[in-house]
Amino acid sequence: MADVKLFRLTTGEDVIGKVKEELFDGDGNSTHITLELPFAIIPQQEAPGKPVTLGFHPYIPYGECDEVTFKQANIITSVKPSGKLKNTYNENTGGVVEVKKPQLIT
Repeated sequence: MADVKLFRLTTGEDVIGKVKEELFDGDGNSTHITLELPFAIIPQQEAPGKPVTLGFHPYIPYGECDEVTFKQANIITSVKPSGKLKNTYNENTGGVVEVKKPQLIT
């Protein structure tokens, strides 16, 4: 199973996707990362005072592509997404959703 990661780009966009491939130069430095099914995460608010929700939008909505390759120079940082964010991503891409195991409260 591909590793789902959250990226902050130099453009300020937050992108989530499954890491398919990472390319390296001759010195072993990462130069490019290919993501499967990348989505831009866009905070949305119905009206002032209403809660902020996160919208998942295809990263390149007008292209016919399931993969996008990013230059490492355009990535500020990458992290593991929170469990809730990862589950939402998996729901949107048909991936496996992790379910919490029931716990006995005493």
